[in-house]
Amino acid sequence: MKTAINIEDVSVAYQKKPVLWDIDLDVPSGVIMGIVGPNGAGKSTLLKTILRTLKPLSGKVNILYPNKSIAYVPQKESIDWDFPTTVFDVVMMGRYGHVGWFKRPKKNDYKRVIEALEMVSMLPYKDAQIGALSGGQQQRVFLARALVQDAEVYLLDEPFQGIDAKTEEAIVSLFKKIKAEGKTIVVVHHDLNTVPVYFDWVTLLNIRVVASGPVETVFTENNIQKTYQVDSKSAFWRRDNV
Repeated sequence: MKTAINIEDVSVAYQKKPVLWDIDLDVPSGVIMGIVGPNGAGKSTLLKTILRTLKPLSGKVNILYPNKSIAYVPQKESIDWDFPTTVFDVVMMGRYGHVGWFKRPKKNDYKRVIEALEMVSMLPYKDAQIGALSGGQQQRVFLARALVQDAEVYLLDEPFQGIDAKTEEAIVSLFKKIKAEGKTIVVVHHDLNTVPVYFDWVTLLNIRVVASGPVETVFTENNIQKTYQVDSKSAFWRRDNV
């Protein structure tokens, strides 16, 4: 299986406090991988390190594609929803890597934005202010912005947080479509109940990598206990409270 992301001996610290330690991880191409672990485990930090917005203390991250094409959907809390811009303009921002910041979008760029909005069922809202949308609608818009980047790797930080069940189902369906195109999707996730349903690959993280691999072999009661460091029955059968 071809590797999309290779992480070797990566350690990251905030104000001398270790957040990630000696991370070795290979993410295969064409998988939907969930990253799960307790609060403070370094899940979001791992995504930012892959993006190179955080510089590790040691080690290196290799994106094994010629153009190192990555699209990123941040946590909703990190976005200024009051910024006065429309749905269409937010998605068009995803094309700037192709257009260039000081050039005008071309006909194909407008076409890609329309197609992406259709894929996430948000085209009727293209002229709406982003701040006027519901949480689920906002998440769909940022997925569309990621889609128009035509990336090989998609990194999403808790995309299911604060959205309705219908939107969650639509996002998972979209992940499967992207995977069918050979793309790689990496998702920070917190609901352990849905891991076997949503993902085919999983990484259990708590500052260090506890285990990583196919869900059917890695997502076990023993590994969950090690990751969350709590009673195994509580961790495995009451996952929604973790």
